[in-house]
Amino acid sequence: AALMGTIASGRSRQIAMALNELSTHRLFRHEVARELRPLLFDRHSDVVLLCCTALRTLGSAAALTELAGALEHPDPRVVAAAHGALTDITGRDLPPEPQAWRTALEAF
Repeated sequence: AALMGTIASGRSRQIAMALNELSTHRLFRHEVARELRPLLFDRHSDVVLLCCTALRTLGSAAALTELAGALEHPDPRVVAAAHGALTDITGRDLPPEPQAWRTALEAF
C-alpha cells in the first residue's frame, strides 16, 4: 500500500523505485499487475514505460488488454515496451498492432 502511495504521488524517481520493488513480488503478481493498470494511461511516457517494464517482469496476464492499448501510445519506446511485455507474457509473436493483439487476446 505504501508503494502504491508513492506511485500516486507522481515523483518519477520514486515511481521507478516503487515499480522495481513491486515487480519483485511474484507471489501476488496478478494483484500487483491489476493495481498497475492505471499507470498505462498516465500522461507521462516515462511512467507508462516503467509500468510496461514492471508488468513484463511480473509476467501476469492481468493487464494484457491494457498493454494492447498501450500499443497505440505516441511514444515509440512505450510501444516497444508494451509489445515486449505482451510477447513475453503470452508467448505469442505478433506484430505491434493493437487490433492483432486484441483479437489474439480474445482467445487467450
